[in-house]
Amino acid sequence: MQVYVELVLFNNFAVDAALMIATLTARRKRIYKTRVFIAACVGAALATAYAVSPTAVKILLKVLLCPLLVGIFAKPEGGTTGKKAGDIVATLLVFALFTYLTGGVVYGLSALLEIDVNSYAALGGIALAVAVTLLVARALADRRVRRRQTCKATVVAGEHRFDAQALMDSGNLLVDSVSGLPVVMLSARAEQALDMPAEGFIEVQTVSGQSSLKLICLDFVEIGGKDFKALGACTSKDFADYDIILQNSMF
Repeated sequence: MQVYVELVLFNNFAVDAALMIATLTARRKRIYKTRVFIAACVGAALATAYAVSPTAVKILLKVLLCPLLVGIFAKPEGGTTGKKAGDIVATLLVFALFTYLTGGVVYGLSALLEIDVNSYAALGGIALAVAVTLLVARALADRRVRRRQTCKATVVAGEHRFDAQALMDSGNLLVDSVSGLPVVMLSARAEQALDMPAEGFIEVQTVSGQSSLKLICLDFVEIGGKDFKALGACTSKDFADYDIILQNSMF
């Protein structure tokens, strides 16, 4: 059987990209397209080299490939080193699960239909289509009007404690670029009740355009008995029937 290197590269790139996007979507994480592209290129190159590598290198690739790719395409979140490590491990487990599940389905269908899928570009084409579909679906989901669900939340900052209704908005993907902490949006009433000095500012894209919001440091946000370390972005506006907009990793 004739094997075309460019076909192998294409198939591996497409499948890797689809798996990475599926992993980030499942974990409700922001998709960094450049990171995914670089990781998919690395994965395709190493998977192609795997076929002609000596046994020792093959074993090394099997052990290290998944952690290497996750380290490239997934940006760790969390306020401490321990939380960032836990976040990466969780992403690695999901990525590994999707990888082995996909492999099992592909080879199961190959055996059932007696087709050597490795000799066809169809596998890469389907995977690439899935990757594009996931990106479009994610973009549409972030823009559409969602059914608003609220829950009770408590924000603690210094000596101040503020109990309020919080909106569970999966479109809030704000993360502080310095600390890696999730950012919740606070109403004018919440800002006044907490009365904390500014720790910095964050640029936010809203329906009315780009805004620079004051950031305040929160001790924690309590939701359903769980404490989340976070920062608060002060909108200086009153919301409808809630005072906090939660970041999507908090529910």
